Amino acid sequence: MRVILTAFALLFALGLRVFAAPPTFQQINQACGAPLLADENLWDDDAEAVAARLGWPRESQTSHDSSYRLYPPPEARFFGARPYSQVLLAEDSKPVGLSLVFANKGDAVTAVAGRLDNRAARARRTELREYQIAIGQDEKTLADALTALLGDPSNDRFGQGRETAESVSRWNWNGHAFLLAAPRGEYVALRILPADMADTGGKSRVADDIIRARALSRVEKRPNGDVVLRDIPMVNQGPKGYCVPA
Repeated sequence: MRVILTAFALLFALGLRVFAAPPTFQQINQACGAPLLADENLWDDDAEAVAARLGWPRESQTSHDSSYRLYPPPEARFFGARPYSQVLLAEDSKPVGLSLVFANKGDAVTAVAGRLDNRAARARRTELREYQIAIGQDEKTLADALTALLGDPSNDRFGQGRETAESVSRWNWNGHAFLLAAPRGEYVALRILPADMADTGGKSRVADDIIRARALSRVEKRPNGDVVLRDIPMVNQGPKGYCVPA
């Protein structure tokens, strides 16, 4: 009888987890530690309003695209981990995605050009080991927080092309996809995207012919023969010691 009751209790507990109501947007905000959402749908918000409530300054503005970027202070946390870079991207004033980078081997900048002496080489190896430990810790912190909030993730691929696609853990919530990438010993990145965009590996929802027309409209040919590319977005490299963000 006791065995039957124990098994029933286990099944009942599992059933509660399977059929539990999804979290509210307030619970999402509480878990990530920021006013990310104003309601159940981020993607119909005004991008300026989203950036304002997050406190992320505008980085760039073109005819159709805008971006907002913050290099937060050391005490900042997002889903419990320290972000080093936070970016909101928008098209035609509507958010199309967020990208947050956490511990990143590229931030280990002890190495200098040329040959390192023994002391510098040891310092470099120590710094790299510390970042690799931090990468593992951040991956676990983010995965644990998202799993506690949204349940177990699925395995997915994100990116366009064989060379740039990466393996990600994916959680879905109300048309939003949370993608956690953590290549071993390299970096930890969290992307929040519309679910349909995540389904296509991040491909823009703007048709290719529209993108081509926009690109051509930015080419200005002047009478003196100069060709100028106008309306190009800017990326603020900030405190980073490398230009990959740009």
